[in-house]
Amino acid sequence: MSKCARLKIWAARRSIRTRPADGRLLKGRALRLVAIEVGYSDQAHFSREFRRFYGVPPSAAIR
Repeated sequence: MSKCARLKIWAARRSIRTRPADGRLLKGRALRLVAIEVGYSDQAHFSREFRRFYGVPPSAAIR
C-alpha cells in the first residue's frame, strides 16, 4: 500500500470518528465521555485529533 493511500485512510478514519463528536459536544456531553463514545482511548488523544481535523480544540466547539 502506498504512503498516499495510507494517509487517506487515516484521514477518513479521523473524519468518521470526530464528526459524531460535534453534536454530542454541542448537547453538553462531557468531553471525556464523548471521547470514549466515539472510540478514543482517552481525552488527550481525542482532543489532538479533533484539533487536527477542525483546527480548533474541542473546548472551542462547546462555546
